[in-house]
Amino acid sequence: MDAAAIPGQPGRFTGHQLGSFRLGPLLGRGGMGEIYDAMRIGSGEPAAVKLLARHALIEPTKIARFLRELEIARTLRAPNVAAVLEVGDLAADLPYLAMERLKGHDLDRHLRQHGRLTPEETATLVQHVADGLTAAHAAGIVHRDLKPSNVFRCDPEGAAGGAPVWKILDFGVSKLGSESQITLDAVVGTPAYMSPEQAKGEAVDVRTDVYGLGAIAYAALPHALDGVLARVDGVMLTGSKSNVDPSLYGGEATEENGPYDRDRDATTIPLIRLAIARGVPLLAICRGMQELNVALGGTLDSEIQDMEGRIDHRAPVS
Repeated sequence: MDAAAIPGQPGRFTGHQLGSFRLGPLLGRGGMGEIYDAMRIGSGEPAAVKLLARHALIEPTKIARFLRELEIARTLRAPNVAAVLEVGDLAADLPYLAMERLKGHDLDRHLRQHGRLTPEETATLVQHVADGLTAAHAAGIVHRDLKPSNVFRCDPEGAAGGAPVWKILDFGVSKLGSESQITLDAVVGTPAYMSPEQAKGEAVDVRTDVYGLGAIAYAALPHALDGVLARVDGVMLTGSKSNVDPSLYGGEATEENGPYDRDRDATTIPLIRLAIARGVPLLAICRGMQELNVALGGTLDSEIQDMEGRIDHRAPVS
C-alpha cells in the first residue's frame, strides 16, 4: 500500500488548492477516489473533499454515481444530511465534492468498536435519520442504500454528556425525482438492508428507505441481526402471502385460510396508528410496517426465490 492509501498520511494532492479549499492529509480511499481533510482558504472552515479518481473518469458507472451525488448535493439541504459546501464538475481537472467535516464515526464502526446501542440511543438514531429522509423525500430523493456505514454519528458539541447527532451520507446511487429506474447497476444497494422490490431490481420509492431504516434500527439494537434476517429470508423464499388479519391491517393480500396472530398484530397496528396520528410524512406507513410483521413471524409476499443467489446476505455453507 502506498502512502496515498494510508488515512492521516499525505496524499498525492495534499497541499493542492481546489476551488475555495486547500487539501490536507487523506481521510480515506476507495474505488471511487480519495477523501481529503481540507480547509477553506480565508475562513479556515474545515471540510472533507472527495475527489473522483482519474481511472474512474473512463468508467460510466462511476461517473454516473459521482454526477448523481453532485446533483443531489445541489438539491438537498437538511440538518440530518451531511452538508455540501462546494462542487467541481467533470469539466474541472479534478472533479470534487466538498462536504462539511464531520467529527465522529459511522454506525458500522460504532457497532464494531462499542457494541450495540441502547433502546434510547436507537430511538434518537431513528428520529434523526427519519428527519433526514423526510427532507430527502420531500425533495423527491430516495437514498436507496441506507446501511450502517452511510449513517454518521457526529460527536456531541459543548459540555460532556451532550447528545450525538446522526447524519445521512452518500447519495451516489439515489433515485431523483420521478425517475422509474436509473441504470447505475442492475441491482443497487446492500443486500442485508435492501427492500424486496429493490432486491428484485424493480422500481423503488420512499418505502425502500423506510425498510432500510428499520433494518438499521434492528442492527443497532441488542439483538443478532443474522437471526431476524434468516427468519425473513425463510419467509421470503416461500413466496407466501401476508397473513396479517385484514380486519386490523386493512386490505393486505392474505393466505386463504391463513393463520392470524392478533397478539403479533397488536404490536404493529398501534405503531402504525401512532405514526399516522403524529403526521409522520413517510409514504405507505402500513406497507413499511409489514417488515416488522415479518420479523415477528408473519409472512411477506415476494418473488425473491426467482433471483437465486443475488440477495442472500449470509455466507455460503461449505
